[in-house]
Amino acid sequence: PFPDGSTPHFLTRKFPIFDDAGNLLAIGIISTDISARRRMEEELRDTAEQLWLSEERYRSFFAYAGEGIFISDAQSTIVNANLAAARILDYDDPAALVGINAADLVHPDDLAQQPLQTVLEHLPPDEVARLERRYRRRDGTWIPVAVAINFIADTGYHHVFFTDLTVRRRLEAEKARAEEQYRQSQKVESIGRLAGGMAHDLNNLLTPVIGYSELLLEELGNRDRYRGPLEHIVSAAERARDLVQQLLAFSRKQTLEYRIFDLNRVIRRFAGLLRRIIREDVTFSMQLDSGPLTVQADIRQLEQVIMNLAVNARDAMPDGGRLTLETGLETLAADALRQRHPDLAPGVYVRLTVSDTGRGMDAETVNKIFEPFFSTKGELGTGLGLATAYGIVKQHGGDIRVESTPGAGTVFRVYLPRAAAGTPEAAAVVPPAAEPGAAAGTVLLVE
Repeated sequence: PFPDGSTPHFLTRKFPIFDDAGNLLAIGIISTDISARRRMEEELRDTAEQLWLSEERYRSFFAYAGEGIFISDAQSTIVNANLAAARILDYDDPAALVGINAADLVHPDDLAQQPLQTVLEHLPPDEVARLERRYRRRDGTWIPVAVAINFIADTGYHHVFFTDLTVRRRLEAEKARAEEQYRQSQKVESIGRLAGGMAHDLNNLLTPVIGYSELLLEELGNRDRYRGPLEHIVSAAERARDLVQQLLAFSRKQTLEYRIFDLNRVIRRFAGLLRRIIREDVTFSMQLDSGPLTVQADIRQLEQVIMNLAVNARDAMPDGGRLTLETGLETLAADALRQRHPDLAPGVYVRLTVSDTGRGMDAETVNKIFEPFFSTKGELGTGLGLATAYGIVKQHGGDIRVESTPGAGTVFRVYLPRAAAGTPEAAAVVPPAAEPGAAAGTVLLVE
């Protein structure tokens, strides 16, 4: 060691010294201080080790990153890709992407709107270009991706990072659809409150009109010249009262008589009437669940819902078609409720489906279909049939949804809470029609 405590490193060379006769005279020793060189070698070795570790970390990051990465040259040809890129684009091996031009992966419309070469030419060194594209998978389908492109100035290559947005877009669409349904529900609720208030006021006005008119009719003789006009007044007032009752049903302010019964039995007994109200060119069929579907409801109001939906389906098929009633049980979980039925609680529901093969409706019409006085039938409809069905279903703690496509028919789904286990009251819920008495006359049938 040197006096300062450091330990030097010497390179020593030893050699013999002989006389002319070849006898060994001495041994020569030459020592060279190589301390500085040894320090430099150690520093180089440490630097090389750090570089090797850095390269390994880079390779590990590149290969196993969660987002897709590929490296392209100045001509946009892919020279390297990672596992995530192959997985997202549905390739078995990242090597299969090597040699593909990155522009060939981009949807033509996106490429025309924002050419890749233009993006790269205007991309400053060490800056990141962020854009959204549609990438083509191996099977030819397109997926939305978020892309970040970075130009490495000293290499001439581009690093392209991309993330599959399919799931995010689906969740965004579901959220937007749920928000739209909630807004639509709130709008219908507001209209319902307004309609309920108006219905009560109209009912209060109609009661004395009908009452006094009937008293006057009792006072007038059959041949009195005022009897005819007065009967028209009573008839018009009664029709107005019927509209008021439908408004009350829509606003859920009518009085209901709840009973527990099997929905399947009600539909079977009601099927005869349904077959009479639909035309001969409409095929009517039922696909009812094999087990009892007990609900607690006002049977007359539920029949009104079925009737209104069936009539609406019939009118949507002026050239004939197929009307189908289906029933079943469906368990609605929290996720499904948030997306489609925000007003319902999780649980088991009885589902009634009324579908037709008619003209269908566009999205704008579907959004207004349950509003009172909105009709797709022009002057032929009152616009209260579906509004009434909506109010009745809501008053029973259920929900009603519609799916329709122009030219492809319409499907209404009614969800009612399943009643607790018990004995359904089914025998007397639909009393049979009274037998007609004997009579003589002429029947004129017009079809």
